[in-house]
Amino acid sequence: MAVNSTGSTSNLLSSKRMNMSGLATGMNTEEIIQGMTIGTRSKIQKLQANKTLTNWRMDGFRGITDKLVSLSQKYTSFTSSTNLMSSKFFAKSSVSAQGANSSKVTVSGAGHDNIEIAGIKQMAVDASLTTGTVSSGQISTGDIDLNSQIDMSKIEGGNIKLKYGGTEISLDLTKGKDYSSAEKIVTSLNEILAEANLNAGTKLGEKIEFKLDGSGENGKIQLTFKGSSAGNSLEILGGSDNVLEGLGLKDKVGEAIGEGSMLEGNALTKADYIDNTKTGKDLIGGKTLTFTLDGTRKTFTLPGAGDISDVDSLRASLQTQFDAAYGSGKVSVNANGSKLSFKPVNSTSILKITEADNTITGSTGVFGNIGGSSNRINLNAKLSEAGFAGFDPSNLETYNFVDKDGNTVQAYRMEINGKSIEGITKDTSVRDLMDKINASDAGVKISYMEMADRFNITSTLGGEAGRADYADQTGGKDNLTAQLFGASATTTKTLGKDALIGIKYKGTNEILEIKRSSNNVDLDGMTVKLNGTFGYDATGNH
Repeated sequence: MAVNSTGSTSNLLSSKRMNMSGLATGMNTEEIIQGMTIGTRSKIQKLQANKTLTNWRMDGFRGITDKLVSLSQKYTSFTSSTNLMSSKFFAKSSVSAQGANSSKVTVSGAGHDNIEIAGIKQMAVDASLTTGTVSSGQISTGDIDLNSQIDMSKIEGGNIKLKYGGTEISLDLTKGKDYSSAEKIVTSLNEILAEANLNAGTKLGEKIEFKLDGSGENGKIQLTFKGSSAGNSLEILGGSDNVLEGLGLKDKVGEAIGEGSMLEGNALTKADYIDNTKTGKDLIGGKTLTFTLDGTRKTFTLPGAGDISDVDSLRASLQTQFDAAYGSGKVSVNANGSKLSFKPVNSTSILKITEADNTITGSTGVFGNIGGSSNRINLNAKLSEAGFAGFDPSNLETYNFVDKDGNTVQAYRMEINGKSIEGITKDTSVRDLMDKINASDAGVKISYMEMADRFNITSTLGGEAGRADYADQTGGKDNLTAQLFGASATTTKTLGKDALIGIKYKGTNEILEIKRSSNNVDLDGMTVKLNGTFGYDATGNH
């Protein structure tokens, strides 16, 4: 006992001496030990952190496996009522119509044993109206002047090639636009820019524009940025010589500019873009004109200048060629004073001018601006040039409209279902007119039936709540709708109707008649498409 006691006392005294020696020397032995063991302790802490992360991962995996096991038990276990391999499971979703009237309905969705479609009394019908024929049914030229010298555009049909930033674009000086003066050339060029795609959702006309410095003789055409260029450059790469010379821009080919600069051409005279040295018969003599009748394309050659004596000589030549190309009596060519007309004998036939020399059908052509014309409505043409039989701007109700550029223009009053269709001017194309109607709050969609030469206007609101109608006049003059599509009384109207469906629940003989605005109906989770009526007699009794 004494030995053990003495040993304990000796160890205690030794420990005290270590602490005392540390204090005596000014050294903190605990800090020294902490420093010496920091590496070991860091490894221990890292292992503990990895252990914690591993436990978290195990918990996550366990949660996923629990869900997989649950899914397996629910959909693959033979003891489960929702076993995917059980015919009973699919029987609840596989629904088919039964009986003699099964073709009258198409059913999908979750089936019900306790519901029966006893009959369809009435199908849903959307309100609509269909116009009468809207075009003249023929192609008509303008006044043909054969003996006078004609102002003929030198630039129409050519092109100019531009580069904006890294994008190269060729601008075609489209047939049918007006190039008869420097001012009208600039207007037409900007219209072409507005139609040219720069990239997705952006038109070139939003970035650059043509201007005219001065007017008439000695005016200079300028090409410049429109708003910010975002650091992009602008360059004329080339184009048709007649266009570059006619616009006074030939010397600017290859010259690139940045924002704040412009490309300016030479001073213009009318002789730069107009040739007035030839008569009408000189311009069209021997030139070709291509027609398409019901898809069959044929090219005709006009008589030589020396063989053209008058308009009737042109008529006779073209009639002979039509008879040879399509058969006698298919197309009638008529002369009315100084004008020609081309009309298919069959009212359902479609005749088009698909190709012609600028001297014949260009904006300054001898036949007038009828390039791309047909005996139907030309959806891409302006209202005044589209071929509407009843269009008379002098008798239209108008109002002042501020366009997107802030300019006040005269617009035509147009109303459908009592709602105004805004911003329709003399320069609006038929296609743009249709787009405005479809995007308006009139609640209708309009389409053109080319074969029938009729427009159809259908309510976007289904069933009997829908409406498709217009008035003949707004104010003291014509509503544009009535002028283009004919008086409201001449249209074929269809009133909207709701679908009437008779259903019967299991355990009762009572037929419940329900009303829906569409022929696609939801019945207690089943999607039912109505294909026809059944189960009711002519008097509406079941």
